[in-house]
Amino acid sequence: MEAAWNEGNITVAEFMSKKIADEEQRLALLQPKVREYLALKFHNIAKFILKGSKDRAPDAVVWLQRALTLMDKANDEAALDVLKEKVLILHKHPVVPPLQLTNMMKISILRTLALAYFTSGSYDRAEAVLEELMPLVDGGQSDSHEYQELRWLRLAVLKRRKARESALTEALKSIVDHMPWSESNISEVLQELGTLSQEHTLIVTIHHHCLERGMKCKNGETDFIDRFLLSIIIHCSKDDNHSRALKTLEDTCSLLSDGDVELGRVVVAACMTAWRTKVTPMYHGFIQLVTDDLLLPAIRSINEMQKAPGFDRKMLLLATQIAHRSEMRLVLLSVLNNLLKTLKFGSSGEIVVEAMALLRCMIRLILGLLVDPTANRTALIDRMVEHFRTAKVLTISASEQKAISLIMKDISWLWRSAYNSAVQGCSEWEDCPEQIAELFDIARIKPGVRLLLWI
Repeated sequence: MEAAWNEGNITVAEFMSKKIADEEQRLALLQPKVREYLALKFHNIAKFILKGSKDRAPDAVVWLQRALTLMDKANDEAALDVLKEKVLILHKHPVVPPLQLTNMMKISILRTLALAYFTSGSYDRAEAVLEELMPLVDGGQSDSHEYQELRWLRLAVLKRRKARESALTEALKSIVDHMPWSESNISEVLQELGTLSQEHTLIVTIHHHCLERGMKCKNGETDFIDRFLLSIIIHCSKDDNHSRALKTLEDTCSLLSDGDVELGRVVVAACMTAWRTKVTPMYHGFIQLVTDDLLLPAIRSINEMQKAPGFDRKMLLLATQIAHRSEMRLVLLSVLNNLLKTLKFGSSGEIVVEAMALLRCMIRLILGLLVDPTANRTALIDRMVEHFRTAKVLTISASEQKAISLIMKDISWLWRSAYNSAVQGCSEWEDCPEQIAELFDIARIKPGVRLLLWI
């Protein structure tokens, strides 16, 4: 049979396989390990068929059904010495008992059968096979790549079958529980959730489930909480039922309060504030523009948002997160600048510290943008010099308030950056002599001179 198949005599191979499967009396005389060996051959041929045309999936089903018949007749207690080495190489597992090897083979055959049913469009049968298979998977090495593929296959089958939301939720939970906590896997889950955007309860449940797992990460591990947080905020921004969206964010905020994710709670609180005010349409518009990678309209929407009635500066924190995650640096620069404008300068040293931090972030962003040969260099340099001027004014203010010690590190960094930028500008900024001169002027006094900084 195998020789005929390898030679391309498919009809002969199929005839011989049917002959083998129908000879029940002779099969009963074979030792279990021989029947296992035959089942393995049937399985390999079925997998080869599936790799070809999808139209031949029903043919693969026939081979797999015969393989399962042979497996069911095998004695689980029989030794599998003949097959042990082949199966170990195939699955790359350490030495395991014969019974576990038998289960591994059966799982492998059932997995291929479920895939064959799915490919052929027999979703009800694929679901039935998976129902039989999942207890074996969950009771075995559930973190293996092959088993994870089965969980994804079950989800695909449930979606095609238009299963209940609860069934889809449990399938996704199983995927999240057993997947390695990596960027690619999380992107795959979020992409899948994007196809289920109408299932609000499911979306919220899975996001919260992921946040709970993220909060359990150990020190040094990436929890990816920001990704799930941003995703659920964007989902809520598109929900026409504002009261439901607000309730979702309140629940998320409550969930995050159980962990050390202060920034996340601040961002959620900012979004909740947006939902309670008239700024909501602008917020929704900004999120959509960033999602669509529309740069200039997104910047305009931020400026308009700040002028709207009911505006709260906390709302800009969410915009900062979205722009940063979307890697839209010009949008982020605009958001940070608007955030700086909302600060109320007075006698508070904390305000000066926050302002200096924002200025450092913006200057860093501009220095990074200047590397791009397509950037509007003159406009960026003008903006950077303006930020250095603002920093100089803040330094004088901090000196008068005797709060200079709070920002000494910021001043030192700004002084070095101004000097280095001016030196770089001498060779690269041909059309900006005045800006270069001003940067040298800003950097001419070292930050260690008390009360004379930039004065």
